[in-house]
Amino acid sequence: MSAALSAGATTFATSSIHWETIRVRRLQPRHPVPGRDHHRRRCRRYPDGGEAVIPDLSSFDAGTLVCAVGAAGSGKSTLFSTMPESSIVCLDELRLRLADDAGNQRVTPQAVRMQNLILRTRMELGLTTGVDSTNVEERVRATVLKPALAHGRRTVAVVFLTPLETCLARNALRPANTRVPDDRVAWQHRQTPRSAARLRREGFAEVYFVGVADAASGRGA
Repeated sequence: MSAALSAGATTFATSSIHWETIRVRRLQPRHPVPGRDHHRRRCRRYPDGGEAVIPDLSSFDAGTLVCAVGAAGSGKSTLFSTMPESSIVCLDELRLRLADDAGNQRVTPQAVRMQNLILRTRMELGLTTGVDSTNVEERVRATVLKPALAHGRRTVAVVFLTPLETCLARNALRPANTRVPDDRVAWQHRQTPRSAARLRREGFAEVYFVGVADAASGRGA
């Protein structure tokens, strides 16, 4: 990868990345914009008592696409809790609107089509938008990225490197209809660091990390 890594970071040499080796706090943008603050962070407390230092979304330009990447229960929704509800695209919420049940997977194709329409419209209008879903598959991220790149919008990925045990514990507290099977959470967890190695190549201009990097460095993602 050609992106410069922050001090003490581990280079992503292959798609197979061991969690204990990840010490990356941030991938620097290839072409920083003079005067733009790339370092603002906020500390957020989770309902289970955990804390994480996350990017301050208010510091991003209008029209930015912010795509979370991480397993169920990794803390993605907490990232977006500082943004207006209207600016967040969440498949659970769209399934709820369609079928009165956020966990009804039968309407997921329709929910995805709604998500894509919202993303195209908001990127065209230059409205900052957060995508609150797992996004651990490259084909899914490509669909999310397409309208942002088409309109020349800033693209940001936030990768959640939350320990699997924490993800599983949080997932277990969810209502039964939105609870994700443990083996699926474990699969999403394995895919997350593999996804991180590809994000810049896919077209994300900036990549932030939340989770393991916090514990490793004692600093923000």
